Amino acid sequence: MQITRVLAVKNLSAYYYEDLSALQVSPTADDDRWFTPGSTPGFKMVREPAEVVSIGVEVNGKVYWGDAVGVSYAGKAGRRGVFRAADGVRETLEVLRPWLLKQKFSDFRSACRLLKSFNQTCAEPLHVATMYGMSQSLLLAFAADRPAFEIVANEWNLQCNKLDPIPIQGSCGNNFYGGTDKMLVHKLAALPHSQVDNIAEQVGLDGSIFLQRAAWLKDRLQKFALKLYNPVIALDVHGALGKIFNQDPAKIAEYLCKVEALVAPYQLRIESPLLGDTREEHLFQLNRLVSQLQSFGSKTVVAVDEWANTFDDIKYFVDNGFKGMIHIKMPDLGSVSDVVDAVLYCKSRGNQVLLGGSCIETEISTKIGTHIAMVTRPDFVLAKPGMGIDEAIMLSNNEMQRIAALSH
Repeated sequence: MQITRVLAVKNLSAYYYEDLSALQVSPTADDDRWFTPGSTPGFKMVREPAEVVSIGVEVNGKVYWGDAVGVSYAGKAGRRGVFRAADGVRETLEVLRPWLLKQKFSDFRSACRLLKSFNQTCAEPLHVATMYGMSQSLLLAFAADRPAFEIVANEWNLQCNKLDPIPIQGSCGNNFYGGTDKMLVHKLAALPHSQVDNIAEQVGLDGSIFLQRAAWLKDRLQKFALKLYNPVIALDVHGALGKIFNQDPAKIAEYLCKVEALVAPYQLRIESPLLGDTREEHLFQLNRLVSQLQSFGSKTVVAVDEWANTFDDIKYFVDNGFKGMIHIKMPDLGSVSDVVDAVLYCKSRGNQVLLGGSCIETEISTKIGTHIAMVTRPDFVLAKPGMGIDEAIMLSNNEMQRIAALSH
């Protein structure tokens, strides 16, 4: 395959950049966030429109588009800083384009390896968002008139026949109660994820509000009384329990056992219960917490998100004893190829996988994510993008249903 033209255009995302670290220190009302300066490097305000660059590559007269996009909570827990579209356009046209036009690629997987090697030679490495968008364009170019999942299946020797949709997990953001209801009527397999950018109001400085929310979730499930429906109660607290209980694994575990009892008989999964200052400290603290939960006889599953950014980071957590779920946030990995490798690596080591991403992604990156999910078979796929919930569920579900129809 030879690329004859490279395009880059600034585009829109489905949500906003938010400076979570600043918000947790100084909670700010939604309508004031546009005017409140951020504190994490790269943030102008604590909330601002996220930026996207659509990258197009022309092959045999047809242009294939991928979307370069980062994550909402940029610059946090080892992640690259805020992605600016102007930088993405410059990187694509001034750095990538001259190199791409000289290349002849034989297959998608090796093209991604060459792209990564080239990036390592750059004086200033390209933003992971640019790499992510470029890898999407390459995948679709290699797929050409075939569905993308077939390319991934063929190059990684994965099954692509009789594929069934992956269970979906929703994300309600700050719309905890209304968002949960939307997920319940769609019978999502895991919900509601949630958001914690105001610990006092969303968790409670003693954890009491979070306990009330857990009890409400169980009551709400029973009120809907949906037959043969047994979702996972998946809650993301963005490190809040570590702040409340001073990173004490015994106290956090004791508290989570209370939450688990409140939502029983539903399975409880807790994402980012605490947050370390480094990758190594974060893993150490999570392993202590998992061990403490096991000693209490708890069945709660702990999920890691922060500090598990790249494929190498994910391998570090898996190889150093973390037992739980890995939330693979696709834009953080910087390459569709690395996403495939990460899912397969986690599964081979017995870790559960949530193939997710960010609310600021687009319809293109969402659809590509579903193609990857269908052949790599993570335990759950996160509905994205945006925070409207209905739209994200529709995009994720419908593309998987189309793939399932094609594969049967």
